[in-house]
Amino acid sequence: MVDFFRGENLNNEKFLEIPWSLILDGSMFGHIYKLLIVNLSDDTFRVVKDEDENDASSYSSISQWFSQFASRNKVHPDDISAYTNFTSLEKIKNHFKSTNRYMYVRYRRKTAGKKWKWSTMDIFIYPQEKPDPDKVLLIVRDIDEDYSKELTHQKKIENNCYFDPLSGIHNRLSYISRCRNYYETNQKVGVIFSDLNGLKYTNDRFGHEKGDQLIKEMAKMMISSFRQNECFRIGGDEFVILLGDIEKDNFEFRAKTFIDYIKSRSREFLIASTGYSWCEYGQNLEETIRSAEKMMYENKTAYHDSEEGRFFTR
Repeated sequence: MVDFFRGENLNNEKFLEIPWSLILDGSMFGHIYKLLIVNLSDDTFRVVKDEDENDASSYSSISQWFSQFASRNKVHPDDISAYTNFTSLEKIKNHFKSTNRYMYVRYRRKTAGKKWKWSTMDIFIYPQEKPDPDKVLLIVRDIDEDYSKELTHQKKIENNCYFDPLSGIHNRLSYISRCRNYYETNQKVGVIFSDLNGLKYTNDRFGHEKGDQLIKEMAKMMISSFRQNECFRIGGDEFVILLGDIEKDNFEFRAKTFIDYIKSRSREFLIASTGYSWCEYGQNLEETIRSAEKMMYENKTAYHDSEEGRFFTR
């Protein structure tokens, strides 16, 4: 391990001298929390420094560590989307195939003391005689307290822009941004499209405060079944759930389970009509959304034509 840091031969590869002492003592990057040497081609890595004992070293691949770090509640819920998008192995590979510029993401990680701390993950090509885009350095460093306070303030402003104040879930602006991201990454996406029933009836008979409660109830059902960052209110009575990187069978099971859950929570009338659709490639997302919306309207029409629907939703 020490020989490797000095730049000696490793597996018949000759690396350039790297000032590891300068890097690790923080003079170049600030306090280093984690430093890994990653081989993108075979999804492996070596640990140079890791202050979180038994964390990275306990995983066999870098993609496994990326996903498990997020799923173990180590990343702040508001930063999950940015973190998971950044740590896509295919995205990192494609980035360094087209450019040698480093890439980074800022997010909050949970410390051993159960507090959230702002960190930056930097990834850049490992410096050697013949740079290899598949061999990179990954450095996670802590951000100083003053800048952390500024980032927290910025995040609050961002939340005001991307969250719906009434329902507490993401708004239409956030929805458009997420759709664009799924289109660009071209990953599998499932769409669940719901529209409230009886909102006008509730507002007219009981007042808008009761109507607001109906909107909040819908949001609660969504975040009890899905992650908050997967749930969107895109209009007055329109709600969408976007599930990325999910297989069709799993998505359809979750969509049908959610529809049954809505029925079980409904009292006088069905709270919402719902449709769903799935696509293998994000570049077909627009068509997939239309398909889910079409199914929702077909179900809504059928409910409106029912005896219950005619009374409560007309």
